[in-house]
Amino acid sequence: IARAIQNIKRMPEDEVAGPARFFERASSVAAHIVLPFVRTPLDIYKWSTKRNFVTGLLMPDVWRELSAGGVRAQAAIGQMSLGSAVAGTMAYMGYKYGDEHITGAGPTDFDARDFWLQDHQPYSIKVNGQWQSFAGIEPLGTLVGISVAMGDIIRRGQAVADQTWEETAAMMGFAFARNAKDKTFMQTASMLVSALDESSGSAVKFIRQLAGSVVPSGVA
Repeated sequence: IARAIQNIKRMPEDEVAGPARFFERASSVAAHIVLPFVRTPLDIYKWSTKRNFVTGLLMPDVWRELSAGGVRAQAAIGQMSLGSAVAGTMAYMGYKYGDEHITGAGPTDFDARDFWLQDHQPYSIKVNGQWQSFAGIEPLGTLVGISVAMGDIIRRGQAVADQTWEETAAMMGFAFARNAKDKTFMQTASMLVSALDESSGSAVKFIRQLAGSVVPSGVA
């Protein structure tokens, strides 16, 4: 996906001429505006994925380090051990104290989420009665946020007697997707997706923010 986005952002070659060149340049400019950062979010998610045994052992980079042996293998095992300990602790916190002292993505139901947001803040921990976000502490914020969200989802699923595994899996997918879209470097793309929903009323907000960011850039 990252390579595909980078290909769209790349300006057309000199041999491309005529209308094709115009449309390729327009696509490149639009991609730069909507998705200004590609490598940063990719590196953050790779960092989080490699630092636990569940997903780390699926990564070719991790297996190369383990196959090298010696210090490189020890470092890889140490990173996965520490990351798994952090993820497990945060998942337990989300399961045990979710909504009281620490939050994940929040409810998936839109009506319930609007009500929940009145007294809660996603990906935050309560300090002295105030919610403090940990979402911006990257790359650790992604690992912690997803782990807390998973524990919170398990707790919510157990609270619903007829919760199925399919619904739980869908909620986990929702938590991962919301964690991605809530990142600062994904805000423009997130607003574009919301703008496509006519009932959300966010199209005007997206256009205003886009104009506010494009005009100063164009003047510069």
